[in-house]
Amino acid sequence: MTEREPRIEGRGLAVGKCTIRADQPSVVDLYYLIDILPGAGRGVRRVGFRSEGQDIVFPGRYRLAALSGDAEIELDVARAGAHAFALELHGAGRRVAQGYGLADPDDPRSLMISWWSGEVEPHGVVKYTIRDQRTIGGTYISKTSPDQPGTDIAVGNTRNGFSGQFVLSSREVNGRTWGPHDWSLRQQGDAVDLVWRENGKVFCLGLGMIDPADAKSVIVNYIAV
Repeated sequence: MTEREPRIEGRGLAVGKCTIRADQPSVVDLYYLIDILPGAGRGVRRVGFRSEGQDIVFPGRYRLAALSGDAEIELDVARAGAHAFALELHGAGRRVAQGYGLADPDDPRSLMISWWSGEVEPHGVVKYTIRDQRTIGGTYISKTSPDQPGTDIAVGNTRNGFSGQFVLSSREVNGRTWGPHDWSLRQQGDAVDLVWRENGKVFCLGLGMIDPADAKSVIVNYIAV
């Protein structure tokens, strides 16, 4: 990535995961990574919240109290398609963020979420998993195809984790294909920056966080540029 190319930071974006605890269904853990510059304290954060007197299921609307501290929020999760969810997060009487989510294919208690709080909206959310030393597989949902998740396949060298140069191809359930595209990944700790290029030009950017439940997976908020 060069300095002249567009960057993901500073757009009011975040990527996250919302997981209902299996042994405490009234408690949800929110994991999130905000789009601040690398080295500026960027890292995955975790906050636990409890719904008093009510187990949490998705979709649904809940008033939640933090397990530590006195923070209170309202979380509204609604269907946005057969597999997609639309989320709103309210605090102090105002909406603080919106989200676009997909149920984690490896954990039905979890939603993978692309958050935004400004004018730039995510195009979708995707989970990538390292399959072997040469292959990364992905499952995504986008606002142009919310009814059925699509799949990505990236080929390259995964020995350095989510860092390096890959060739990525996408396929939707209806058979429509995209790519192959040049795909650049840069991992720093539990954060991953992603860049999609076509004919040398950047057309998509992603902000990723390593899945708290699986170090070989990354959850990504991606936008078109």
